Amino acid sequence: MTTNKKKIIASFAVATMLIATAVPTAFAASKAETDFKKAALDIKVLYNARQIASDVPPQNVRGTVFVPFSAVSKALGAQLALSSNGKEITFAKAGKKVKITIGSKTAVANGKNISLNEAPYIKNNRTMVPTRFISEQLGEKVEWDSTVQFVWIGHKDVPQVTEIANAQDVTPYKSYYSGKSGQFILNAGTKNEMKTVRIIKPSDFPFKIEDEIYYRIDKTVNLEGGEALQTIVYDKAEMGRAYYLLQKNSPTRARNDVSYSTFNGKTYHYNLVASSSDQFGTYAENYKNVKLKNIDYIGIYALGSVDSLLLIKNEL
Repeated sequence: MTTNKKKIIASFAVATMLIATAVPTAFAASKAETDFKKAALDIKVLYNARQIASDVPPQNVRGTVFVPFSAVSKALGAQLALSSNGKEITFAKAGKKVKITIGSKTAVANGKNISLNEAPYIKNNRTMVPTRFISEQLGEKVEWDSTVQFVWIGHKDVPQVTEIANAQDVTPYKSYYSGKSGQFILNAGTKNEMKTVRIIKPSDFPFKIEDEIYYRIDKTVNLEGGEALQTIVYDKAEMGRAYYLLQKNSPTRARNDVSYSTFNGKTYHYNLVASSSDQFGTYAENYKNVKLKNIDYIGIYALGSVDSLLLIKNEL
C-alpha cells in the first residue's frame, strides 16, 4: 500500500470515529435520507485548469457555450480590436486572427469565412462570444466535460490545493471550532493544535488533495427535501468525503457522506446539511434547524494529507 493511500485511509478512519462518537450503533439513516437528486450544475469555463472570471456567467445556447469576449480574451492573452460601431470584434494571438460580428453567424478566421452554429449577442451589456470557436481558432485545445459541466481550454493539469490557497494564521478562525468535534478537528486528532488554515474560494475549483481531484461542490436535496452537499471528485479508491460545518455561535458539526455513486469515471458524494445524527450528540438546538445559508465555512477533513486546515468559503 502506498503512503498516499495509507494517509487517505487513516484520515477517513479518524473522521468516521469522530462522527461515531455522537451516533449510537442503533442509528440507521432512512432511504429518503440517502437518496438524492443530482444538483443542477452551472457551466464553468476554464483555461489551463483555472476558472475564467466573468461578471456574466457562461451561457449554453442550444449546445454552444458563450462567454463575454473580454473574459475569454484576457484569459487566453489575445489582443482585441473593436470596430467603430462596436459590432465587430477581432481577436489576435500568435499570428492567428478571428473576427466576429454581433448578430451574425458568419465569422472570419485567418482570412476564411466560417459559419457559426449560433450568433454572438448582447447580455447585460456584455458581448457574448462562442467559447470553443474563438479558442480553437486561436490554437487552443478545447474539451467539453458534460459530467461536471466544464469547458476545458488548454491543459487540464489540476493544481494541488496548496498551490491555490495560501496558508494563513488559524487564530481568527479558532472560535469556529467549538464543541467536542471542533476541538478534535482543531487538534488534528492529536495534542498539537493546527497552526494554519487555507481558505478555498468557490472560484478555486478544481483542485487536488494529493491524487484526488475535487471538481466542484454544489447544493442539492434528498427525497425528503433536506439540504445536502453534492461533491464530484476523482478518487480511485472511492473513499468517503468527510466534511464539517462551521457557523458562528454554533458547535462544529461533522458530516460523513451518506451516499455516493459513480458516473463517467467520477464519484458523486452526498453529505447532509441537517443530519439526524446530531440528535444523539450534545447539541442544544434542534438538528433540523441547521441551514446551509447560515454556514460560514465547509471544512474538508484531510488529516495527514495537507499541512493546514482546509475551509471552503460557503457561497452556495
